[in-house]
Amino acid sequence: MRPADEESDLALDYVVLAVEDDPEQTLVIYTPEPASPTAEALDILASWTGTSPTGRPAPEQTPDRAG
Repeated sequence: MRPADEESDLALDYVVLAVEDDPEQTLVIYTPEPASPTAEALDILASWTGTSPTGRPAPEQTPDRAG
């Protein structure tokens, strides 16, 4: 991984999906190649948000329901 103060490009594939009922809207999905430097960089960035790869709060940040 490159040092944090150095910029680098991300290599992402993408798919553009049209919204059938509204042709003025589209959904763009970006994905990195599995196990690539881009995937590793995005995993590191995701770890800074405190969420798991599924987008759910990480276990240590899940509210305590017992209290």
